[in-house]
Amino acid sequence: MTNEHSIIAKVAFDFRGKRFEPEIKLDLTRIDSESFSEEQIYAMLAKANQIGFYSYEYEVMQSYPLEYSQPQGMAKAFLSENGFDFNHFLKAYQQQELLQKLQQIACNNMQITSLDDIPGLEKTLLEVYRMK
Repeated sequence: MTNEHSIIAKVAFDFRGKRFEPEIKLDLTRIDSESFSEEQIYAMLAKANQIGFYSYEYEVMQSYPLEYSQPQGMAKAFLSENGFDFNHFLKAYQQQELLQKLQQIACNNMQITSLDDIPGLEKTLLEVYRMK
């Protein structure tokens, strides 16, 4: 599995007789799951494409739906014709990151190469982690 988990976000809109299609590549590993909203993507698109935050052009852009394409890594499983499921992606990514850390701990302390080597170990470590 690739270490890159990304997706292209784009919005296509018309403003003053001209067609605009700003897009950006989102590194999904950098999204703060606690404060994220899709509205932030419009701000990222504006900044990357020199569209002023207090402009009418920005307001028009926000009235059009975001489109997503070219998912990489885990993002592939969360893109559908209905859009990109950020909430489920972020939960799955956090779970994967946690399991990698637990795997490293088990390897360092118990010389276990895979959490699957011992039935129930992964589940037990996850439960202990969640007790904190």
